[in-house]
Amino acid sequence: IHGELYELAERHSLWGELLTYQDRATPRHPVAGKVYTSTEYPPSHRIFLHNENSFAYSWPTRICFFCATPAQQGGATPIADVRRVWQRIDSSIRQRFEEKQVMYVRNFGQGFGLPWETVFNTADRDELEVYCQKAHIQTEWLDQGQRLRTRQVRPAVAKHPQTGDWVWFNHAAVLHVSTLKPSLRDAFLNEFALEDLPNNTYYGDGSEIEPDVLEHIRAAYTAEKTMFSWQTGDMLVLDNLLVAHGREPYTGPRKIWVGMAKSMDWTEISTVNSIAPQIQSVCQSSESGHMQLVAGPDLDSTTQLTPLEIVLAAIWAKNLNIETVDVHDNFFELGGQSLEAIDIIEEVQDVFQVSLSLRALTLTPTVSELSKSLIKTPTEKQRIEKTAQLALDMLQGNLQNS
Repeated sequence: IHGELYELAERHSLWGELLTYQDRATPRHPVAGKVYTSTEYPPSHRIFLHNENSFAYSWPTRICFFCATPAQQGGATPIADVRRVWQRIDSSIRQRFEEKQVMYVRNFGQGFGLPWETVFNTADRDELEVYCQKAHIQTEWLDQGQRLRTRQVRPAVAKHPQTGDWVWFNHAAVLHVSTLKPSLRDAFLNEFALEDLPNNTYYGDGSEIEPDVLEHIRAAYTAEKTMFSWQTGDMLVLDNLLVAHGREPYTGPRKIWVGMAKSMDWTEISTVNSIAPQIQSVCQSSESGHMQLVAGPDLDSTTQLTPLEIVLAAIWAKNLNIETVDVHDNFFELGGQSLEAIDIIEEVQDVFQVSLSLRALTLTPTVSELSKSLIKTPTEKQRIEKTAQLALDMLQGNLQNS
């Protein structure tokens, strides 16, 4: 069994190239190559349901578990469909997380949890800083550089790229101190100030998540939980975007091995990624690093545009099959017809998750006018601007690497 599993992993015949366990949250060791032990957590403790690495900048979309030795008692790997978890969570709570997102705070160097050298697979601080910058992780060195605190803000929900379903995709509950076993939770809270806990979660603005909200989220996972008993040789393959997993307490030896594949990150999961080539075709990087639209005949090249205007101009240029669009160009004077208008409206709706009339371009026939019409409330403004900025952040990285 050992040899067959390793050979299968090396051929990558099921999942593509296996992934290194980077930005890890829990201890595990390699079994062979990039096949790892499952989380090495005390057997008497439960691991709450979660989607692998949903707190990180990138995550595996496929995760496979193999049972080499089942536990004598317990040790099941519960799973839950996070589409149904999303549906169970109250819409007002979902909206709060969609707007604020989730902040993950970790503290290293206190003798608890993994050392940062293990988490990030490097002992070089310069390499660590480069990785964290690319992964949008804020670092803070404390106590004359003896302790490291990281913060990262990630979305709480995602839209599955194949099924189109909304999923509850985050570690807000599993990494919050209140989800720990009561005796362990109390020990940590007696030892550490809240901001110094090895792991904890907050709303994306740094405010505390209400206890009743966390309890509501945990109840939604529990209601959708299903379990089975492991037998030697069993293999479980999950779509990591659709299904959360955990671990029940157990007794006796237990060996479950894990392989992960098909990495994806937050720029890829966003629908704005589908228009990245079009954005690149009508944008350029200025000396200051800001993104600007390539000038049309009536627009000075130094004019600073909003991210939303750049993205809309990219959508127009793609669907009108022209190289550049001035934000004040009239759609119909550019040769736009009703079919192109429908294509543009559908793409804008898909990218920014808004509702538009088929007559939208008749009423707002320029990029400048359309961009203003999309924003109707402060909440919508924040969400739409974040979506547009995400596209430009992705583009800026592509341009800098080219």
